Amino acid sequence: MPGFRYQAYNVEGKLHKGVLEADSARQARAALRDQGLTPYRVEVIAANDPAGGARFGRVSISSSELTQITRGLASLLEAGLTVEQAFNALIEQAERERVRQVLAALRGEVIAGNTIAKALAAFPHVFPDLYRTLVAAGETSGQLPRVLSKLAEYLEDRQQMRARLSLALIYPSIVLAVALVVVGALLIYVLPQVVQVFQHAHQQLPILTRALIALSGFLQATWGLWIAVIVALAVAGRMAMKRPASRAAIHRFVWRAPMVGRVLRHLDAARLAATLSILVGSRVPILQALEAGTGVMTLVPMR
Repeated sequence: MPGFRYQAYNVEGKLHKGVLEADSARQARAALRDQGLTPYRVEVIAANDPAGGARFGRVSISSSELTQITRGLASLLEAGLTVEQAFNALIEQAERERVRQVLAALRGEVIAGNTIAKALAAFPHVFPDLYRTLVAAGETSGQLPRVLSKLAEYLEDRQQMRARLSLALIYPSIVLAVALVVVGALLIYVLPQVVQVFQHAHQQLPILTRALIALSGFLQATWGLWIAVIVALAVAGRMAMKRPASRAAIHRFVWRAPMVGRVLRHLDAARLAATLSILVGSRVPILQALEAGTGVMTLVPMR
């Protein structure tokens, strides 16, 4: 039975939004009228509907929400609940409407007789290839709760790694930003005042001091241009990263970088090793595991 996303008004004119299950849109509207609601919009969200999955677009579900869904599904299935009952419980626990809609669509597909892995394929931006491959392996081997539990641990480890990296970059970023602000203030505001003092004293300045004075004057005259150049470079870099050829060239440059490249290569190798451990442990063939494992690596040359 597919799921439907609806918008309906009550007798007071208040808009209600939610998800319900019905055999058809007409039955969904009838169910809303039975609840005293006037249907305004009813849209199918089942993944087997070609338009239904497309209406979600790029569904935004955070990594923490994905981890919670995976951990919850593993625990519920391990406790002996059916897949339908597990999804019902997850829908009730979900805080965001968008998450409930995705879970309702997955439940509808499972009720219709499809596998969980096939249902997940309707949301590739939420459930990546690695996720779907592991779920398919778990369903095939009959060890889905165990595989989901491992997958949840993997997602939690990735979250912790990202948090540690972000935390490690906070202090250097703050120091760099403060240093740039201080140097800019010295060159643009403080140094010109010092120059006036030396000019009144009619003293010959050292070469380094004269170079700093020239740099200060140049920055004062062209600071707007430099801001425009920085913004243009940022926009161009973002657009270049969307093109496969440009992204590969940038990644090759980063790959060869002395320190940054080495760190990123080690991180990619660690991600691949952790991924292969889960896939091979879930009885996924090695070639399929390698193919799925490449998706977790960042650098194109590593892939």
